[in-house]
Amino acid sequence: MQKSNRNPLSVLTAILLIGICYIVSYIFLIPKYTSIRQDLAQKEAEVTAAAAKRDSLAKSKETLNGLGSIVDQLFVSMPIDKDEPNLIAELEAIAAKNKTYIPSIQISDGKADINKNLLTTVSFSVNGSFSDLNQFISSLENNIKFFSIKSMSLTTAGSDVVSLSISMDAYRLPDNSYSLSTRLDPSSSSQNIIQ
Repeated sequence: MQKSNRNPLSVLTAILLIGICYIVSYIFLIPKYTSIRQDLAQKEAEVTAAAAKRDSLAKSKETLNGLGSIVDQLFVSMPIDKDEPNLIAELEAIAAKNKTYIPSIQISDGKADINKNLLTTVSFSVNGSFSDLNQFISSLENNIKFFSIKSMSLTTAGSDVVSLSISMDAYRLPDNSYSLSTRLDPSSSSQNIIQ
């Protein structure tokens, strides 16, 4: 049998060093490690919340883009002013599509209706065959612009040609409504938007 050459002092020193390391790590390192773990968990929660906000903003942007096209259609359906050039072009396009023609158009400011919607009164005559004029009226009814026909009178201008005189109202937005220039100008104040 061989005797161990270990010095009891070196064993005691080793135990003492292990004890000191344990105490130092317990007092200093473990709290620091715990603090770092808590900070990491908080940062991960913030990153998750930021990703959720980003996804929510992307969905909101998609929704707003969809609503933007609806608002654009609304501004075509109900312009802000009388919109005479576009109104004339629209009527002439409908007439050309239905093989009819419009010899004269008169546009004037109408009054507001009972719901306080502003109106533009349009009076015109359109010439063509009876079936083409019927298609013209159907196209007016299905047009994106809001038209309300007030009166129509039919006269024959020849054997195949019929003349139809129409008086109708085209709706438009009130003057204090959310204007297209306000919508396109991000520098305008929010008070101009909400009136």
